[in-house]
This record gives sequence, C-alpha cells and structure tokens, in this order.
Amino acid sequence: VQEAEAPFGNDGKYIYDPAIGANFFEKRPLVVLKRLGRLAQLTSSFNSKLLLDWQLKNIEKNQPVRAREALSLVNQLGPTFIKLGQALSIRTDLIPEPYALELRKLQDAVPPFDSALARELMRREFGVKDLSEIFTYISP
Repeated sequence: VQEAEAPFGNDGKYIYDPAIGANFFEKRPLVVLKRLGRLAQLTSSFNSKLLLDWQLKNIEKNQPVRAREALSLVNQLGPTFIKLGQALSIRTDLIPEPYALELRKLQDAVPPFDSALARELMRREFGVKDLSEIFTYISP
C-alpha cells in the first residue's frame, strides 16, 4: 500500500482496511496478473500429475508421493499458502491422511523468512523511511 493510500489512526499506526486493499489491486491489474502467472507456473506440474493420476486411476496409490510434492509446493508458494497448509493439516475430513501428515510438518518446520527482508518490505509498503515512524516496537 502506498503512503497516500495507507490509512493511519490518530496514533500514527497503520489501520487495516480491506476496501483500500481492494482498491490498491484494482489499480494494478498487471501486479495481479503477474502473481496469477507465478501461481500457475508453480502449480501446473503438480496439477498435471494429479490429473494424470486421476485418469490412470492412481490417485490413492500415488497419494504419499503427491503429498510430499504438495508440501514442497506450499513452501514455494509462500506464507499465505503455508498458513492454509497448516490449517488443512488438521482437517482429515477435508484432505486425505497422507496429505495431512505431510502438511503437519508445517506446524513447526517452516523454512525461516529473512527478518531484514520482511522489515524492508514493510517499510516500502507502508511508505515510510523507518518503521519506527509507525511502530513502537517490532520483535526481532
């Protein structure tokens, strides 16, 4: 969110506003298309394998292998998908057991995200020179 678009409260802290988020992406269709293209690129191989398994009636037989591939894919897709994978890992009523077992590894074995990069991304998104302008404290 650019500085001019970011809503700040009286205390100077950022306030989450879904309408502003939607407006941000409506003005940037190429950003959305680029992300969709990346998602398609990362998931196409996995989806093709699932389709082939279905056509050859090998869905159950290949579940352990596909579950490992799903875990790898979730890690590549990033934090939002990792959170989704964590939530799904306890829902064996929604996904097969081999997938749940693999996704449970996301509960405590998630690859670390570089804190310096996270802070830089936040600084740019909030449009500030230093995060201390809007946060009183950020844990290391």
